[in-house]
Amino acid sequence: MAKKLIEGQMTVFQFFTKENEKRVVEIPYAGVLFFIKSLRNFKESLEQLEPNGMQHKLILEDEIKKAEEYINILEGAADFNFNKFSKKLKRKAKRDDAGMDALSASIILNDVKEEKVNSKEVDKEDLKEQTN
Repeated sequence: MAKKLIEGQMTVFQFFTKENEKRVVEIPYAGVLFFIKSLRNFKESLEQLEPNGMQHKLILEDEIKKAEEYINILEGAADFNFNKFSKKLKRKAKRDDAGMDALSASIILNDVKEEKVNSKEVDKEDLKEQTN
């Protein structure tokens, strides 16, 4: 089982290269979250591909399974749930949209006021011309 990560903590990945050399990489918690999101995007891209034959289909399925496996490992270690994260973003977007609606409404009202002012100025000029 993977060790739980804490926000702000450095994560250490240890692995061996093809030449059997041991490597250690330190990555911050935010980097792990970035990897999770990137793997999800990669997996979704693979799922959208149309396979060219049975062999290609099997390769795609294998890559999708690997991506899902790595996502689960990283999410478990980081105690991060992508679905909760995306729902939270959607809720924030709705609040932002309401603010943008109010901003848009105020801009439209200002435009309407300017049009009325401009049309009154035009009417005054027309009256002056007609009286002269």
